[in-house]
Amino acid sequence: MIVKKIYLIFFLFLFTACPTTDPVIKNNTSNLNHIRTNIKNDSKRTVNNKQNTHQKTLKTPKGMVLVKGGDFMMGDTFGDGTKDEIKRKVKLKSFFISKKEVTFKEFDQFSKETNATLPKDLGWGRGERPVIFVSWIDALKFCNWKSKKENLKPVYRLKNNQVFADFSANGYRLPTEAEWEYAAKGGHKSKGYRLSGGNDPLKVAWYEKNSNKRTHPVGQKKPNELGIYDMSGNVFEWTWDSWNKKATIDSKKIYDNPKGPAETIDKVLKGGSWDLLPWGLRPSFRGHEKAYKKDFYIGFRVVRNTK
Repeated sequence: MIVKKIYLIFFLFLFTACPTTDPVIKNNTSNLNHIRTNIKNDSKRTVNNKQNTHQKTLKTPKGMVLVKGGDFMMGDTFGDGTKDEIKRKVKLKSFFISKKEVTFKEFDQFSKETNATLPKDLGWGRGERPVIFVSWIDALKFCNWKSKKENLKPVYRLKNNQVFADFSANGYRLPTEAEWEYAAKGGHKSKGYRLSGGNDPLKVAWYEKNSNKRTHPVGQKKPNELGIYDMSGNVFEWTWDSWNKKATIDSKKIYDNPKGPAETIDKVLKGGSWDLLPWGLRPSFRGHEKAYKKDFYIGFRVVRNTK
């Protein structure tokens, strides 16, 4: 009965509590529905080390933490998840991930420098609060802007409603769903908590019981085993992966650095948000929205390769 109640609350939230899409976004919906993503496989590139100095292991960038590569069980490991959280073994390379969600302070700078419209904050405040009302496309553009600011090679190329991704580039990007979940579960330091950083939602998350129906400045709750904040609650976070209800997952297979199923307009969201119950804050929980969706419960964080 409890699980059914949580399901009901969550779905009512998604389909009735969300504000309507901005008129500007509606006007672009027909074009964005044709977005296609392409992955440039870095395993096929052979460039000597003299030409690729970034192939050497990098020093941990400011505001990020190193997530050492390894194997982990992705999906529902407690037995109370949805059919969409199939448990399987995943192997990942090392990567850097931001300690905190991207804030309004950071995103406002990007918006001003690129002449983009500032995202709404609903009067909750800006500054160190996680940015909201940003689409998946907005997140990719932010990653490219940040990469160029630091003289790094951008990962994404957006052209004619197509998105091309070069995962060998040393710039900023969205985490894959597997990378996000591995980091949220504590990576190689994992202690097997139900939530990211602990079992008590009051200590690690802003959620339905303590959020006062809004987001909160990042980094105020207890971090997880790797020193990463707010991976349970506060805002859902965009990942690179597409969501496809017809995708098949083999629970007996070992997945090596997966990047999700064939492209779709729906993208995977992780982490839960400020108005969900604890069940929706589990690292394995999967939300999804259209790539052009902007709303008060969606933000993101970034990652970088270590080489």
